[in-house]
Formats: sequence, structure tokens, C-alpha cells
Amino acid sequence: MTGEPLLSGNLNFFSLPDLLQMLGGNGASGILRLHSPHSPHPGLIYFHDGQPIHALNGEKLGLEALYSLFGWLTGQFSFSRENFNVSRTIHHSRMQLILDGLKMLDDGEVAVLGAPDPGRQARNLDFNLVHGPLVDYMAVVDEERYLAGQQIMVEGAYGSWIWVILEGQVELLRETPEGPLKLLSLGEGAFIGSMTSFSIHGHIRRVSCVAATDVVLGVLDLQRLSVEYTRMSPEMRAVALSLDRRLAQATDRLVMFRREEIDPQPGVEDLAPVKAAADDEGLYLVTEGQAAVVWQKTAKPFVLARLGASDVFGRIPFADIGHEPHAAAVLGDAALAFHPLNGAVLEAEYRALSLTFQNFFKSMINALVVTTRLAAKAHTRAVHTGIDHRRHPRALKPLTN
Repeated sequence: MTGEPLLSGNLNFFSLPDLLQMLGGNGASGILRLHSPHSPHPGLIYFHDGQPIHALNGEKLGLEALYSLFGWLTGQFSFSRENFNVSRTIHHSRMQLILDGLKMLDDGEVAVLGAPDPGRQARNLDFNLVHGPLVDYMAVVDEERYLAGQQIMVEGAYGSWIWVILEGQVELLRETPEGPLKLLSLGEGAFIGSMTSFSIHGHIRRVSCVAATDVVLGVLDLQRLSVEYTRMSPEMRAVALSLDRRLAQATDRLVMFRREEIDPQPGVEDLAPVKAAADDEGLYLVTEGQAAVVWQKTAKPFVLARLGASDVFGRIPFADIGHEPHAAAVLGDAALAFHPLNGAVLEAEYRALSLTFQNFFKSMINALVVTTRLAAKAHTRAVHTGIDHRRHPRALKPLTN
């Protein structure tokens, strides 16, 4: 029996990647139904705790069905919380599904139904809007309103305030010699600010932020969040800051590739694959040496981020970032040393955090996934224009701890 829809709308406004991101971020369980005027039957995606576990599209089922639904750029959707009894046919992570589905769409491996408005189609394919989870108003101490075009935050300025978007959309920009470069857009529920605000006195803003529409921002209780941050375990703080640093580096790569600059970073010929990073379950903390996260979902792999002491790699139990091991490899130098972290303990600690801090993590992870995708697309375009990026290293003997 179909339950009462909790969420419904138009696929021109919320694409399937947006919906997977939103429902996953909120840990939703139920059935997402897609209706296209160009299909005689609906598409169905079954969710358990935010993860798609089964899909149907006519005679297609499982992964084949889900990927085919990425081509439904027009139509209606509805999500309802209801019980179901289906066998699990999808075992990939949510972010892996999003990244693979979008790549298949880009490469023409997924058929596009109908003839959507070009502007809407471009927005769906770019997937450059970061939505956040449902807002937790308990930590909002004030509201600020900005008109479309007004500056909210300036790159290079000092500041530690953190906001959550209550209404509207904002754009993140990076200043370049050619002028401001648009990075991505943030929508309702997304956070503006950085985890380093809690650990670095006099934090310098890495990007500028401008209101894309009229917006209402919730000012978060920084003192309350700072106290909560200091009470976290050292391992949880390491995860938070490592994710923040990885996002910062992915942003730098996006800017570099969009400007079609030659890769200034040294090569990775002297690094070897880290065997532990290929483990689907393990999470590791770097204690010595250096490592590189190499993105492999492009024709020509590239270094997405560099890791050092206090960084983490592997599977974060509460943070599906879509990097290693499925889309990226971790390479390390001879001095690399690391030790495993207890994923179960970290996940329990995460679930004990305030809803606002959990949402902060989710917003940062969503931004990292979208920024990575945009960087990969910009890298592909840059390579096609003849930019001479450094070559990918040959296979070497894996490093173990």
C-alpha cells in the first residue's frame, strides 16, 4: 500500500542526484517514485537508512534500473515512508552510485528521456548545488537576511562565524586574476563555514560567498558548538579536520583545472599503493610520512589531495565521501606510517553528537562530493585541451603498515 508522500515535486527542480543526496543525508527509509511523461511505468527506488538497496524501471531492476533513472530529467517524484519486502540488489554506496550514474549520463551510456529545457538539463548534469539536511533550529541564535547579489563572506578575511541556510541559495566564489570564479551553489540546510573555525584562532576564509537569491541565514551558536567540539575524542576531531582539509584541496584542484593551469604539484612516481586503503571497511590515521589521494574515475588520473600526519583515509563509517577505495587510490611514501581507528566507536560517538554537528558533517561531506565531481569534469576538459598534467605512476609494490 502506498504511503502518504512526505516529499514531492518536479524533477526539473530536484534531479535524481539531488534526491539521493537529500534522502541519504537524512537517513530516510521508504520508496522514491519517479514519473516521466515519456515512460508508461514509474521508476521505483527503495531506501533503507538513506541507502538505495533496490530499484525497478520496467523490466530493469537493481543497478541497471537505478542508473537508467538518471536519464529522467523531467517529470514528477514523490517519496513516502512505508514498509516493503524486497531483496537487496544494490550494494554500492550512495555516493558511488551518484558519481557513477552521473558519469554514465555524461558519457552517453544512459538514455535521456524526452527533451528537457537546456538550462534545466545543464543544471542536472552539472550537479553543482549542495543541499543540506533538515535544519536543526536548536542551535540557531539569530537570523540574517541578504538580498540577491549581496556579499556574505569575503575570501582572505578573518572570521569564524558559521551559518546555516534557512531560505534561498548562495554561491561560493574564488578570486582569480581573471576575476571571481564560481565554484558551486549551496541551498537550504547547507552550512557556510569551516570546521577549522573551532581549532584555529583567527581563521581565514578560503572562499567568498554571495547571495544568489534573497536568502535567510541562521547564525549558529558558536560558543555552544565550540564546547561540543572540544569534548570530542581526538580521533573524531582528526576525522573532522581531515575532511575539511580534503575539501580545501579539492576546491584548489577545481580552481586550477577550470583555469586550465598546469599541475604545479610534484609527481607521485616515488609513491606506492597503500594496500590498506583498498579495504572496504578499514579507517586509518596517518602518524608519519606523506600520502596522496589519486582520483581514478577519469581517463587520466590526477592527485586530488595530499595527506600528512593527523589525516585519515579509508572508510569513514558515518561519512560516505565516494573516494577510496572505489573511485580513488591512496599512494604513500616509504616513510608512511598509520594505525587503524575503531569505526564502531567513532560511529557511536557521531550518533551521540548534537543534530547540528551531525548536519555540519553531512553538509561538508556533500560539498566534498560535489566539488570532487566538478574537479574531475574540469580535469577532463583541461586534458582534452592539451594541458600537460603529470603522468600517473606505474603500478608499484603495495605499502603496508
